Amino acid sequence: ISSIVPDSDLKSLIHNLEEKFHEKEKWEKVIDRRTNLLSYNAQCCKPKDSPLKYLSVTVFEDCSAETLRDFYMDNDNRKQWDKTLIEYQQLQMDEDNGTEIGRIIKKFPLLTPREYILAWRLWEGKNGTYYCFSKECEHSLAPIQKKYVRVGFFRSGWRIRKGKCHDVACNFAIPGRNACEILMVHQEDAGLNVEMAKLAFSKGIWSYVCKMDNALRKYSAISLFKPTSALNAVSFIQKVKNIYPHKQLLVMPRFQIHALHERCGLLIMLWVGLDSAWVPSGLDDTDNNGMAFAETSRARVGVVGELAHESGKKKVCRMPSNKLVANGLILVGGVICLSRGHSKLASKVAMAYILSKLTKRGACSSSSQSKPAL
Repeated sequence: ISSIVPDSDLKSLIHNLEEKFHEKEKWEKVIDRRTNLLSYNAQCCKPKDSPLKYLSVTVFEDCSAETLRDFYMDNDNRKQWDKTLIEYQQLQMDEDNGTEIGRIIKKFPLLTPREYILAWRLWEGKNGTYYCFSKECEHSLAPIQKKYVRVGFFRSGWRIRKGKCHDVACNFAIPGRNACEILMVHQEDAGLNVEMAKLAFSKGIWSYVCKMDNALRKYSAISLFKPTSALNAVSFIQKVKNIYPHKQLLVMPRFQIHALHERCGLLIMLWVGLDSAWVPSGLDDTDNNGMAFAETSRARVGVVGELAHESGKKKVCRMPSNKLVANGLILVGGVICLSRGHSKLASKVAMAYILSKLTKRGACSSSSQSKPAL
């Protein structure tokens, strides 16, 4: 299931969340409400060949991005406050890239309950920013049942980040303020008439958001003591961060990566298959034209034969030695072989680390043998 929600879905989500993306669409204001601790703004548009699209911004005062992330992703807790949720069941969890598949049954007043078979994936970006994208899928453990209406089209994604202004029209951080926002774009075809769907949303969404806010306040108090043994999209990110906490490698300029490579040998190349929990470098950073920076994969792994960053009196190496190239091929080959299997993530990291140590030791041995005798 690793390929169901690829990085290209994240790229599409980020573009959908950008204001410039919506300039050519005709948006209609739906609701704009607020309290002292909460603000909510939503608008919608009707694309030509797809269901209604909603774009909403919710700002929660006195809340951290991590708490809001955990709250939004906790489907078991959602059953306690979301009265539209009849049933939730996790169907499958991919331990390699964090993709999760679940079955959700929702109540639709006066209508047949809707069944959602969804796949979703969570990414962490810079400065405590989180992205999540969900889409419809099929699964062998969830055959179609006549008592439910299966939702055949569902695309939804959000970005959570901290420190935004209470006025949703503002786009700057307030120093010292503990607040965060969730910006969401949502589309689904639940088989409803367009005007009926708009009316139901506008009449019921504010009450729903207020219930969510109340549940979030309670969740903040109990989340510190809640066990996290279950494997899901959130625990996957936490697990990878514990195994390899230096996510800064993913966003380093290339010259810094080469400098680190020079000091740490081939260990930098271990980050193959372990970066799926984080936003690819440059994807959530745009230049003046709004285009994402390219060649992120080369920046993560590094190119062995490129010029290392010159620092102080260190010797600059323009071409790699045959030994270094051989060691690099051995290491990359080992990691690729490991990634083809279904072993646990920690086992892959451990084996790759061993390979790195062996190649580094071999390089040191070769270096000492080449020194002339005194």
